[in-house]
Amino acid sequence: FLSGPLFFKQGVNLHLDKNAVLLASTTAADYPQINTRFEGVERLFTAAFLNFDHMTNLQISGDGTINGQGDVWLARSPRRGGFGRARGGPFSRPATRPATRPAGTRPAGTRPNFPGRPRLICISNSSHVVFSGLHLLKQPIWCLHILYSNDVLIDNISIDAVARIPSSDGIDVDSSKSVTISHATIACNDHNISIK
Repeated sequence: FLSGPLFFKQGVNLHLDKNAVLLASTTAADYPQINTRFEGVERLFTAAFLNFDHMTNLQISGDGTINGQGDVWLARSPRRGGFGRARGGPFSRPATRPATRPAGTRPAGTRPNFPGRPRLICISNSSHVVFSGLHLLKQPIWCLHILYSNDVLIDNISIDAVARIPSSDGIDVDSSKSVTISHATIACNDHNISIK
């Protein structure tokens, strides 16, 4: 099932049966810029493929696969580790740079012409969350971002970045509490589990 980013509402859970594959769009324009926290900074950044915000008693489960197609995002980059800024591409920089901006005039936490690759999954401002059984594959950047959440159980999952995708963290636990991770198999090109 090919989809653009999904924004789940309270009371809606996600279950993928065995052999089901949820495939993320690789069209940059599909992903809006949203207020979030990324790399320790509150800022506008690209929405994740799957977004769960302000949810309680959330269950994300099954034996299926969520594929972020990070290898496709990476292949667009003119340099290894880039964010898809191929000249003339959707993330390209202008041919001429604007004059240097005086210090302190850029809004805090913003970076011009830098939409960024989408995280695969972001669970934010949520509580009593169970994430179990799924196979997460080829995240374009961080795979599973737990943000401002509490009482989260992550169990029996696998994460595989496959290609050497830069910044392909497995699980990022960010400004959250009471998060339990067990039986997780993670293969990526950055931190398997990062606690922020």
